Order: sequence, then structure tokens, then C-alpha cells
Amino acid sequence: MQRRRDDSKNFEEEEEKKEEEEKEEDEEGKIKREEKEEEKTEEEEEEEEEEEEEEEEDGETRRIG
Repeated sequence: MQRRRDDSKNFEEEEEKKEEEEKEEDEEGKIKREEKEEEKTEEEEEEEEEEEEEEEEDGETRRIG
């Protein structure tokens, strides 16, 4: 009888441990996704700035030329 209780308790502890690990992995994945999104946004902003600068340079060249 005691063994069954111990086995059940061990099983519950293992399940809780698995759930906690999955929760941590989900959090890590969420953080990584957020970091990727931030990087992507930063890259897009940089590209937009470069395009604006090129457009300004083209506009100045046309005025001069």
C-alpha cells in the first residue's frame, strides 16, 4: 500500500517537474520570438532611414543636375 502511495507521489512530482520545464521552455521561446521581432523592427527602421536618405540624395542630385 505504501509503495503505491510513493509511486503515485513520485509520478505527481515528475508531472509537476515536466510542466515546470515546459513552462520555462515556453517563456524562453517567447523571449526569443520577442527579441527576433525587435531585431526585425530595428532592421526595417534602418532600411527605411537608408531609403529616405537615398531619396533625399537623389532629390538633391536632380536639383543640382
